[in-house]
Amino acid sequence: MSQSKNNLRRMRSLASYMARYAVVQGLMTTSLLLSLSSVLPKLFTTDLAIRANLVALMPHLAWQQLLVSITLVAESLAVGGKQFRLLAAGTTVATILSAYQIRSATTIVGIWARGINTLFAGRCITAIIGTMLSLRHRKDSAHQHQDPQMNNKEA
Repeated sequence: MSQSKNNLRRMRSLASYMARYAVVQGLMTTSLLLSLSSVLPKLFTTDLAIRANLVALMPHLAWQQLLVSITLVAESLAVGGKQFRLLAAGTTVATILSAYQIRSATTIVGIWARGINTLFAGRCITAIIGTMLSLRHRKDSAHQHQDPQMNNKEA
């Protein structure tokens, strides 16, 4: 197996491992926050109005753990694949859309449920595309740099 194909195999394996780990870690954190969502607000304040807002916010914060976990792993893989411009463009668009969502939100829950989710969903989608482009580029590179001995055997 050529070095390029071996690198491609290793890169795919790493991406798969990191994606699985991100999902497992995100689901564990989400589950923990969901199970403690009625208790956690009591640890931070005695104000009943603030507690009510925190209780309403907890499901959104909990599920965002999964989204953020996947986003950060996908972004790190895309950065490793040198997809800087794509990530910058995606983050810019996601930020603009998020700001629009936040501007129209009238509650704390609205800010988190729409604005913050829009930001991370946009970043996540962009990072996944960047990771896929990196893998595709590596695959194309592997095919261009096949082992010369293999080329001689095929001839």
